[in-house]
Amino acid sequence: MPASTRLYSDRHTPPPAAIATPSSNKRKRPTPTPKSIKSSGKDTAAMYTFTSRSSPTGVIDLTTSPPSRRPTNLNSATGAKKLVVKNLRTSGPGQGFDARGYLEKIWSSLDRGLDAIFSDHEDEAGAGFSREELYRGVENVCRQGGASTLYGRLEGRCKREIEGVRVRLVKGAGEGDVAVLGSVLEAWKVWKERMGVVRGVFFFLERSYLLASSKATLAELTTQLFRDVVFLDAQLKARTVGRACELMARERQGRADGELKIFRQAVGMLHELAVYTTDFEGPLLLGSQQYVDQWATETSQGEEVPGYVGLAGECIAAEMRRCEDFALSPSTRRELLAILEGDLIEKQKAYLTDYKALSALLDGNNVDGLTALYALLDRRRLGSELREPFDKWVDETGTSVVFAKDADDM
Repeated sequence: MPASTRLYSDRHTPPPAAIATPSSNKRKRPTPTPKSIKSSGKDTAAMYTFTSRSSPTGVIDLTTSPPSRRPTNLNSATGAKKLVVKNLRTSGPGQGFDARGYLEKIWSSLDRGLDAIFSDHEDEAGAGFSREELYRGVENVCRQGGASTLYGRLEGRCKREIEGVRVRLVKGAGEGDVAVLGSVLEAWKVWKERMGVVRGVFFFLERSYLLASSKATLAELTTQLFRDVVFLDAQLKARTVGRACELMARERQGRADGELKIFRQAVGMLHELAVYTTDFEGPLLLGSQQYVDQWATETSQGEEVPGYVGLAGECIAAEMRRCEDFALSPSTRRELLAILEGDLIEKQKAYLTDYKALSALLDGNNVDGLTALYALLDRRRLGSELREPFDKWVDETGTSVVFAKDADDM
């Protein structure tokens, strides 16, 4: 038999004993003999000896951990090593960060930037700065706790600038009210534009500091400075308000061609400065009172009642339309309507309820005229005032009809 065949046969052919006995499928562990143990060269007791945690009393302590075998880097001969960190900054005079010096450096750049912004011709390149650099400088100063100082300097800088605007406007006040109003409107427009640029540069200051404090925001500062310094100047205020009221009077007379835009701008500025109610509404209503009173007197003297009623309705509608066109406040509209109804209707009650005027309408069967008259009076709840003259007309008309019939019978 070849060697390969014999090897295969030795591995896979079970011995006769295994085939004869079914329980022999499990292999039996060889039982060591005393001879094999002695041949290892070790003592059996030494092989199965373990470290004991038992105390001298014989009690085993399971709560303690075995002694640590972690290696250590300490050399008993040389001791602990010293860790040296190089280039470490140490605090001390002349060695810490100079926050004050950095603030002065940034403010110097900001001051030059403000000069360029407030000048007539802003040129960033010529001024040697960019708005992005200024914004970053403001942000860094605020993060280092210099926001309050920075705001104080900015506020003072803006006050000096607006004071210069006031001086220039006062010098030009001798040119007349028309020129003064136009100059103030132009100054307000330019001031808002420039402060808008300033607000963009100091945006981080406003968001991180001003909104959380009791100080005025930059938007509020823009309005506040112009109002307190420019508008409330005695000379400028009188000229500005007086010219605005004059423009309203000219518009009522039909002589304000090309000036209505200026009046709208003036009203808008007064609203933005929050002085409309306190400084403008009173003079405007006073001028309206004088105008309406004069109009009612002249019209009632030159017109019959039907004509006056129609013109009075048109006058009221025109005044309400002006309130809408010029964005006058709701309070002005309410007060102006009260003036119109008081002067055109209530003060003219005797004229409107005159018996001759009413009898003319009734005799002519003027239904439209009678309807308009009653509607005008009823605006002030005076429609019942027509009852007395109407009863008189009925009595006289009935009497005349009866007598006329008796005359015909005769």
